[in-house]
Amino acid sequence: MENFRQDSFDILRMLNMRSMAAMLNTTGNDQAAVDAIKDSLSQPFTFRSKYWQCMSLENAVQRAWRKLMMRGLIASNEYETNYLKDFAVDRRSYNKLVDQALLVRKSSSASERRLSKCKLKAELWSQISDELMEKLKTLYAKDFYLFRYSNHTDILQYC
Repeated sequence: MENFRQDSFDILRMLNMRSMAAMLNTTGNDQAAVDAIKDSLSQPFTFRSKYWQCMSLENAVQRAWRKLMMRGLIASNEYETNYLKDFAVDRRSYNKLVDQALLVRKSSSASERRLSKCKLKAELWSQISDELMEKLKTLYAKDFYLFRYSNHTDILQYC
């Protein structure tokens, strides 16, 4: 996945699809973000009958929203706390939720989204005990080696 973008461009060039490569270069990131936002936010509604057994629709939407933050698609802001609390009251539609997420994305810069992503990851990783972290390192040691990943657990080093 780390090379997906470059690999896509290389394949398009080999296929002499230069105009498609140029289009992806100019609008590809934005379209990919829109698609990812729509997909993530559709899940609580699409799989609603599955979610109700273990969580409310509101909790499922909040999880989807945090997923967008963890992927760096949106930044944390006052919308998260205000709108998502109101969601339980007025049950906004999926389309309204997507519109709001796109608005939140547009209101932040790429660096703000990256910083928000790093802060959230640091918060979540800090909840994992040292003992469990060592078990995870051991479990995935071969993967770290094979794919040349660092097994360093300080998430802030990547921000």
